[in-house]
Amino acid sequence: MYPLNQIIKNIGNMSAVILLRNAFGIRPKYYKEPPLSYSVSDLFFWRSDDLWRTRFDLINLPSILYPDQKISDSITLIFYNQKGEEFHREKIIVSCLQKRSILIEDIIGKTQGFGTMACFHETQESLKSPQSQTCIVERGFIAYQRIKDDCPLWSFVHGSAYILAKAPGKELTQTTRRGFRKKITYRPQVLLGDCNQFELIYINPNDKDLLVQIRLLNKDSNLIRETSEVLHSRGVKVIKFDNNFRTIHRVENESRAYMLRPYILKYYKTHFDIFHS
Repeated sequence: MYPLNQIIKNIGNMSAVILLRNAFGIRPKYYKEPPLSYSVSDLFFWRSDDLWRTRFDLINLPSILYPDQKISDSITLIFYNQKGEEFHREKIIVSCLQKRSILIEDIIGKTQGFGTMACFHETQESLKSPQSQTCIVERGFIAYQRIKDDCPLWSFVHGSAYILAKAPGKELTQTTRRGFRKKITYRPQVLLGDCNQFELIYINPNDKDLLVQIRLLNKDSNLIRETSEVLHSRGVKVIKFDNNFRTIHRVENESRAYMLRPYILKYYKTHFDIFHS
């Protein structure tokens, strides 16, 4: 017989109950847990044109989990345009305990613009060890370089959150996110008063279009102005703001997505900086 707390937990994790919990904000559940055999990926922002280059480091993650086995990693890269429409898939094999750096322009060309990318891992060989109690999750670092800059260094930023899941050997991907009726406010912990221009880069992790309200605040946290954008599922918006008078010090956004933290790109005279907050 199950103890009472286990019965309550099982009831609380029923689909209909989770919908009610999320609707009323009662211990909401933000993620759908995929089966342990699935691979999970963030949605990474890529930019490929005459001004920008994007680099991604592929690492054989299964061989790190099982270093005693000669495991090859079959990696599937899925590319979406800014509207969230899939337009290309690329399969790459990475040998045991190896890392391979790729330039996005070498796969999709320089003139594509920008969009999102997912990265899924699948072992080539059957594992001889007991199944791991976790999914293989890609939340690595993606790097950017502005072609006109003299600096040869890349600016790296890590993944933001678990977004998509894919079963081994299958083509279909699914979101790991749950929808919310209640709006959630996210406040990046960064000051913007040190640059004349910056960009907010938002990716929609949900299965449906997402309305995002963005508020620009001064140093006293008073509202300067408010704007809104609609993001397509798995799509991305790049929103540029001029800050010549250094009046914008903070931003916040409100949406029906959990922890919608943007990439923030700050422009300086000689360089740029990109990061999550």
